[in-house]
Amino acid sequence: MAVNVKRRASDVRLHGALRQGVAGGLAGGLASAVGVGGFLAAGGGGGFGVAFAAGFGSVRQCNETIRAIYATTPAAFRSSRGRSNVDATARPYETLQVRLAVRSPAATENTLAYLGAHAIAGIESYDGVTYARSLALPHGPATIRVSPIHEAVSVELRLTDVRDVATAVARLRHLLDLDADPVAVDEHLAGDPTLASLVARFPGRRVARSHDAAEQAIRTVVGQQISLVAARRLGAIIVERWGQPLPAPDETITHLFPTSDGLAALTPADLPLPRARGRTVIELAQILVDGLSLDPGADRDAVEHALLSVRGIGAWTARYIRMRGLGDPDVLLTQDLVVRRAAADLGIALNASALAAHGAQWAPWRSYATGLLWAYALEGTDRGGTNRSDTNRSERMATT
Repeated sequence: MAVNVKRRASDVRLHGALRQGVAGGLAGGLASAVGVGGFLAAGGGGGFGVAFAAGFGSVRQCNETIRAIYATTPAAFRSSRGRSNVDATARPYETLQVRLAVRSPAATENTLAYLGAHAIAGIESYDGVTYARSLALPHGPATIRVSPIHEAVSVELRLTDVRDVATAVARLRHLLDLDADPVAVDEHLAGDPTLASLVARFPGRRVARSHDAAEQAIRTVVGQQISLVAARRLGAIIVERWGQPLPAPDETITHLFPTSDGLAALTPADLPLPRARGRTVIELAQILVDGLSLDPGADRDAVEHALLSVRGIGAWTARYIRMRGLGDPDVLLTQDLVVRRAAADLGIALNASALAAHGAQWAPWRSYATGLLWAYALEGTDRGGTNRSDTNRSERMATT
C-alpha cells in the first residue's frame, strides 16, 4: 500500500523564508544545518570561497550563523574537529565538541530527564545529567552525548563522517525542541488562569520530540497498554535482536534502532509482543517502507489519518506520534488519562470533550499545555501523591 503525504512547504519557499528571516528560531537552526555541513565539507578554512561553497551569502552571514546556533566562533568550531581523546584505531568515529544555543528560559534538564526515563538499553543511556544515544545518519552511524549548561547544551558528536554534522545537529535540535520560543509560549498559556501557576512553576518547558519519527512511532506502538518499565524492556529485546550493531560500541550504546524494512520483514510470532500488537508494529513498518513520510514537514493531518488506518492504532497513539514525531506544537492529548486527571485537579472537567473545549484557548501551543499537565502530574507523584505520571502508557484507556 503506497501512502503519499504532501509537504507543508516547498524547499524554494523555505529558502525564501530563511533569506527573509521570517522563520524565527527554526530558520536559524535550519540555516546552520544547511550551511555548517558545507562549511566543514569545504574545509572550514575561512574566506568567502568557503562560506559561499557552504551556501552562505557572505563570510559575515556564515560567522553570525555559527555564533548564533553553536554559541562559539567559526575558528573555535573548526578547531574542535581536532580535539579528540578517542583512539582512532579502536573507534572509527571523528569526535566534535559543540555548544548549541538555547533560548531562555530553558528547561533542558527536564527534557533530558524525560528522554532518560524512556531510554532503551543498547541505543540510549541517561546518568541523571547526560543523555546519550545512537543515530543512523546518511554517511554512517553516530553517537551523541548531551549535557545541559547555562543557556546552551554541550554536545559530543561522534561521527563516522564529518559531513553528517549538519544532519546530526538538526535532528538534535528537533529532539530537544531547541528552536521553540519559550517566552511566546509561556506568555500565551499564562493568559489562562488555569495554567498560569503551572507556567510560573515550570518556565521554559519544551516538548521532548524525537530524532527519528519512524523510530518514535514504532516505540509508541510497542509500549501500548503496558507499563513504561515493560515497554523499555521489550524495546531493548527488539534492539538486541534486530538492531544494527555499531562498528564500535560507545560504552553502553551498542546498536542502532531496527529499520522499518527489517521490522516489516518479520512475522508477529517473531516479536516479543502479543500477536495483535506485533501485527500492528509490522503493518506500521510496512506503510513506512511504502512511503508514508513522518518528516517534520509532512502534512500532519494526512499522517494522522494514515496512522489511524493501521489496525491497532487509536487516537492517542496517532496524536502522540504527531506531537513527538512530527513536532506539532498544537496537540492536546484529551485521550490521555494523566492529562485529564491533572486538568480535573485544576478545576477542568474530567470529560475529554470539556477539556478540548477549554483547551481551545491554548492554541497554537497545546502540545506545551499537555507537557505542563504532565509536569503537574509528575510533581504530584514526587510529593508522595498517587502515581499519575506514567504518561506514555495512557493508551490503555483509549481505543486501539
